[in-house]
Amino acid sequence: RDNNGALFNTIKDYTTGLPCTATDTRGCFQDGGVLGRIPQNRLYGTGMNILRNLWPVPNVEQVAGLGYNYEVTVPISTSLTQQPVIRLDYQPSPQLRITGKYAGQLQGKTLTPGTMPGFNDTLNWHPTRHAPSVTVDYNLTTTMFVEATYGYGFNEIDNLFVSPLANRVNAGLGDLPMLYAQAGTVDPSYHAAQVFAASNSPFYVDGRVMYPPQFTWGNRIVNPPANLSAGLANINPSHDASASLTKLIGRHTVKAGAYWNHGYKAQQLGNAGAAVFQGALSFANDTSNPLDTGFGYANAALGVLTSYTQQSQVVEGAFVYNNFDWYAQDNWKVGSRLTLDYGMRFLHMQPTYDTRLQSSTFLLDRWKASQAPALYLPGCAGASPCSAANRQAFNPVTNQLLGANSAVAIGQIVPNSGSLTNGIAQAGNGISKYNYTWPAVVVAPRFGMAYDITGRQNLVLRGGAGLFHDRPSGDTMYSQVGNPPFSTSRTVRNAQLQELSSGLETKGPPTVNSIWPYKGDIPASTQWNVGIQTTLPWASSLDVSYVGLHGFNQLREIRGQSLVDINAPDLGVAFLPQYQDLTLAANSTPGANALSTDLLRPYRGFGQIGFNLPQFHETYHSLQSSFSRRFRDGVAFGVNYTLGLSYRGNIGLFQRLQHKADGTFTMRDDQAAYEDLNSDMGNRRHIVKANFLWDLPNVGTTNGGMRVVGVVVNDWQLSGVFSGGSAAKYDVTYSYQNGLGNV
Repeated sequence: RDNNGALFNTIKDYTTGLPCTATDTRGCFQDGGVLGRIPQNRLYGTGMNILRNLWPVPNVEQVAGLGYNYEVTVPISTSLTQQPVIRLDYQPSPQLRITGKYAGQLQGKTLTPGTMPGFNDTLNWHPTRHAPSVTVDYNLTTTMFVEATYGYGFNEIDNLFVSPLANRVNAGLGDLPMLYAQAGTVDPSYHAAQVFAASNSPFYVDGRVMYPPQFTWGNRIVNPPANLSAGLANINPSHDASASLTKLIGRHTVKAGAYWNHGYKAQQLGNAGAAVFQGALSFANDTSNPLDTGFGYANAALGVLTSYTQQSQVVEGAFVYNNFDWYAQDNWKVGSRLTLDYGMRFLHMQPTYDTRLQSSTFLLDRWKASQAPALYLPGCAGASPCSAANRQAFNPVTNQLLGANSAVAIGQIVPNSGSLTNGIAQAGNGISKYNYTWPAVVVAPRFGMAYDITGRQNLVLRGGAGLFHDRPSGDTMYSQVGNPPFSTSRTVRNAQLQELSSGLETKGPPTVNSIWPYKGDIPASTQWNVGIQTTLPWASSLDVSYVGLHGFNQLREIRGQSLVDINAPDLGVAFLPQYQDLTLAANSTPGANALSTDLLRPYRGFGQIGFNLPQFHETYHSLQSSFSRRFRDGVAFGVNYTLGLSYRGNIGLFQRLQHKADGTFTMRDDQAAYEDLNSDMGNRRHIVKANFLWDLPNVGTTNGGMRVVGVVVNDWQLSGVFSGGSAAKYDVTYSYQNGLGNV
């Protein structure tokens, strides 16, 4: 029957348009001996195109126990990479010396087969790298000289998909609804636009990237097909320059100098950990989704989504930073046995920032609960609890239900109910162009000493300590350009793709990422060591040292991509009675009926608010020893042994926050106990590295015959290395059943 209930005169296969037959295996079904057709109105054509057109056709009959249905032999690819290194020294006078160097990696445009060849193959559009430098040394006098160096580094990363299916229109996904109509449009001034146009990329049409979304399928589908990630383009030139003046004054060698480092990076938001502009579309099975079929592929066929997230546009940041350091130091030979090294380094670290000023930040003191937008709540058309058909979104502003089929809006923003940029400040608009501030200049003192205990240079005591400041990785800033108001993201949950454009239009709370406290600290570490070096018989020596480090003002992890979500629901909130969804039937699992995560967040109107909080620390203690024999009598070897005494800290742990109604937060009272229980950062107790070199004995070559043999067997060396150590520790892990999450 058709959608109006009338009988078809001819029953056709919905996949081919041909009449059904008794041997049909797809598109037709048989019920009670009568051929029938899956009703067209239940299937979503674009969802079927995702399943039928996007990936290669299965070529393996999948039997029980076989976790895949597609096999392919990855084609052989060849490429030629050259790494020229050139050095030129020129000494025009006894006082002046000039050294020039060039190191590069030269390679033609290469095609790299993907995990599904023909689908996700990529073209490395510009793989060449360059690193030229020049150094000038000039002796001003017999006791004073200057040295200056300049270097330039360049690399570009352009991995471009070449399959026609990288354009979603070619896969029949042109009608797939987008959460933002302009998503994919590339500003012509962006570096990416220049690369895409020059490479004639199939996914780039009329100034717009046409990638299909990234799909996820749920835990019932193993070995899911590959996605086309937002493999865009970035460029990374850098400049380095240093200059120093050295003066010999009696027993002192005094040195002063400066160093400058300039970095630039053009990078798109999709490569920086934020939501992707092409969309992240989940068809995963989820028991909390009232539309769920229980199987990811079936959800796609019906257009049922668990979540759909998209960034509003392609954003490319033009990121710049400058480091400027200057220093003074002295090497003082106090006497025949004692030498001291001491100095001070001054550092100005300009934060990495987007020179286009597209980024923004979240200021805690500007967020007002009274200005936050309202979110739709769950409600029932009738008594609670209610069936999925009667479950609707409830507007807390008007105290009215939104209407039939409106459950998809639960947890979404109520239009015109508050400020969508509550607490948000644009870079350079009344705040620093960097979005935050830290000390303009920091100091880094250094000290070292060497003492000849016996006076015969066969037993020496050495030690040193210094303070070091570490520039955070650029990944701690790149996602800022994805924050509202310039760019934002939306998430729709528990809906059908068919209704995104023609049905209820919703807007989810946006995420805000890569935020620093407006007044932050630069990550730093204090490092120290003290040890004994002694000569031993047989051309060997032994070095035993104690080495330690204490890092402070550290981030949660070194690249800054594991942020602290200051808008995560407080621990225990999901168990409180006032945060339960009363529209759902009673559940014996505590917290299973809690409201959705966005309805539990303390800063209403936002999703995750990811902060780089420089509040983490680490401390390491070790004994490090080295036994080595220099090359003598045809033999050399060495053994390095590290005994890790302890490695403790809180890097990588969660900040367990407790919020007040106004959004301010403190650490939970049990934070210290939590960190103490998890303070072991994986200390490797034993690490051993060893190497040897043996110049094999030569045969005599006194007569003609032996000379021939000597050409073959003489002048060979045998060498080897060994690496070993204690295994890394493992721990108990956990998972949740039945769709429950970490809230």
